[in-house]
Amino acid sequence: MKTPASSLAREVVRLKPETRSVPTSARLLHWVSASKTVVYQSLLFLVALFPTRLAYRMACVLGRIRHRRQKDARVRLAQAMETKLPASPQQAAHWVRRHFELKSWEEVETWHCRRGGASKIGKLVEFQGLENLDDALAAGKGALLCLGHFRGLWVVTLALAARGYKLNTIRRKPLGLQNRIGRWFNAQTTLIGHGACRFLWMEPENLRVAVEAGKALRRNEVVLVLLDGRFAAQSADVRFLGRRVAIPSGPILIARTTGTPLLDVSLRLEEGGVPHHVARIGRAFYPTSDVTASVQYCVSKLEEAIIEEPASWTWLEDRAIWDGHQR
Repeated sequence: MKTPASSLAREVVRLKPETRSVPTSARLLHWVSASKTVVYQSLLFLVALFPTRLAYRMACVLGRIRHRRQKDARVRLAQAMETKLPASPQQAAHWVRRHFELKSWEEVETWHCRRGGASKIGKLVEFQGLENLDDALAAGKGALLCLGHFRGLWVVTLALAARGYKLNTIRRKPLGLQNRIGRWFNAQTTLIGHGACRFLWMEPENLRVAVEAGKALRRNEVVLVLLDGRFAAQSADVRFLGRRVAIPSGPILIARTTGTPLLDVSLRLEEGGVPHHVARIGRAFYPTSDVTASVQYCVSKLEEAIIEEPASWTWLEDRAIWDGHQR
């Protein structure tokens, strides 16, 4: 049986770079980067071993440490929140600090869930409006769940899978900018190869992923789509957080082709009792022939969720690593 520890050991063995073509300084930087990754991720794993409330508080402490150290990131996020919500400097500063806390908790809670199994996952997610998803599936044409990049997305995916829903997630392939160890940990955190859902990887022209999504919907399965993705081949220019933004129109086109309803999903973290995510699933929406108007409707729902819980959303300004990688 494969375990995270045994898999990591194999990755460490394979980490050694080719010495024939890589300069000594580059190899040294490579090893330093990998070592820092292993130390930090090991710390997260150890935190995940504690009971939920204590693990959550410890993760928040780690988040506050990162908040203090990453000045450029917190300034960039604060400026975005002040101009796009709008918010006062004090509100923005509070949300940015909370943003870092939730980011660290997200890194911890996937390990936390895996250690506890289905019973642990059930305590970390509360669903509201789950009957809307069941009603949509009763029509036999599947369901498209429209989300944003909210903290807790992966745990909610685990919770839906634990309830027996057949899940597919449309996703862009991770960038190869991390070291190999970093990519391995990212794969664990984001459930790549976990089996909770099947990933439909986006290609430049998106035709293949649309075909695969259509097949899943005809099997009456659930397809999760992230509305706030960037650099899609097909997009609509809509209003989002006070400005015009190109938002992928693929989910609308898929829904129209298959006759599948779209359901908006919002996430927020409740700290009362055991910290847990509240996933609210909205009513079914069937897009019209006006693709742009349909995209605008879905994006407006996403915007409402962001305004309600701005610290939980992964802001575009926090995804600057994607800039220059529009493939």
